[in-house]
Amino acid sequence: MLLQTVNLIKKFDHRVVLGRVNINLWDGEILSLIGPSGSGKTTLLKCIAGLEPVSGGNILVREKDVTGQKANQRPVVMMFQQPLLFPHLTVMENIIYGLKIRGTEKKTMMAAGEEMLQKIELPGYTRRYPFELSGGQQQRVALARALIMKPQILLLDEPFASLDPELRSSIRNWVRRLLKREEVAAIFVTHDREEAMIMGDRLAVMIRGRILQEGSPFEVYKKPANRDVAELFSDGLVLDDRRFVPVDAITVSDSEQQVNKDGFLAFKGRVAANWIKAGHHMIRVEVPELGREVSLPASKTYSVAEEVLLVFPRDRVYIFPQNNLEMEME
Repeated sequence: MLLQTVNLIKKFDHRVVLGRVNINLWDGEILSLIGPSGSGKTTLLKCIAGLEPVSGGNILVREKDVTGQKANQRPVVMMFQQPLLFPHLTVMENIIYGLKIRGTEKKTMMAAGEEMLQKIELPGYTRRYPFELSGGQQQRVALARALIMKPQILLLDEPFASLDPELRSSIRNWVRRLLKREEVAAIFVTHDREEAMIMGDRLAVMIRGRILQEGSPFEVYKKPANRDVAELFSDGLVLDDRRFVPVDAITVSDSEQQVNKDGFLAFKGRVAANWIKAGHHMIRVEVPELGREVSLPASKTYSVAEEVLLVFPRDRVYIFPQNNLEMEME
């Protein structure tokens, strides 16, 4: 095992930001860490990188306890949301900056820098300055600056958050390919579900400073551990703290004919919005009885405020393995 956090705790004054966090990372693996804003994701990365002291627990790298080590003593590099390139340095100077601080021989530095420029597909950009680069190119340079240090672990804190959607989509695919080619293990923080599924070999869901579920992206999507995970990461209708209906089990109807069949349940709803996504007509339906809403595909066009029925088989109701109250009491 490459990285392990054991019952990691972080407090700011008396407020618990990380509550006994346990995560594992294997060689060459990309772990997506997803959660809403304020859930403790960035704080966890900073603790692993040595940028924040922990209040309790341990951080192990290859079974060696590095909890008390300074950031520059750990085999870890962290990338932030912004590229944070030095504006007065060229692309090459930015890339080799860490090697220069380390005291690496100039010839070795330049050779490593040229190799990295090839890997990030920016040959010929040696003498350019950050202001001459696009946002995506700046992120590539920032990634090169991190990888040239040959870290055992790369921590990525929402590195594409400032990019427009189209560029964000292309660069995340490129970054995943590069990390896999270089066999670099990484923890990738995001609050975007699609991004988490694309980037991660495994996925950890963090809410209120705790890891609520780990697994493959599709396992977490199909079998959420509790209501919080379902609301954040799955598509469907949460019935209560114990029950959930996946979206592929729900049919939108404007008649009660289906409901009269044995084995079916239905809830009245009102269309709140409609749009097209990936060629499918989508609607968002508010369900007053549950105080919830759900987005799902529809076979026909519905008007906003139109009343509909959400129909699903009883045997497709999913029971959460652990309810939220139990999670709070642990």
